[in-house]
Amino acid sequence: EFFTLSLLRPLFLRPAFPTPELLDHLLTKLSATSSSPFSPSSVVIALSGLSNVCAHKTGCALLLHPSRVTVATDAAVAALRDDRPAVRQMAAAFLANLALGMQGGREGGREEGLSDVVVQMVCGTMEGLRGDKDMTSVFRRLLCAGRVVKEGGMEAAGLVVSLGFDEVLREVGREG
Repeated sequence: EFFTLSLLRPLFLRPAFPTPELLDHLLTKLSATSSSPFSPSSVVIALSGLSNVCAHKTGCALLLHPSRVTVATDAAVAALRDDRPAVRQMAAAFLANLALGMQGGREGGREEGLSDVVVQMVCGTMEGLRGDKDMTSVFRRLLCAGRVVKEGGMEAAGLVVSLGFDEVLREVGREG
């Protein structure tokens, strides 16, 4: 798995390469990591490949399809709870890139209110932030949350405050 994913990762930077079938296969494998023998290195490479897909509009459009974006977000948020810093770092990087790809439009065609994916991204990146001692992971998580809140405006900011994540942000800021 690792070797194949390593070969695919740079190809995802090409707009013509990521096909819906390939993304679906990768997301299926990634979402089953808790019950399959997918190695931590393979998880990092898979998340890196998905992050590369976010580098162009074609890839973002494929990834933001409602059937994929929820699976991708769920897998990345689950990876944020991994014990290994490299897995958390790459999951946070992917979510930050996905948030950047979502800017300027609502994923899934939803026009009003915060989508479930946006709520999941905010909650997933903020939950456990205080306990994450890896500064690269923390920075990337904050980058993702910031991008999502900026795009979501007052509604997203209100979610952060109502869930008490504003206090988490103050604590993380004090700790450096």
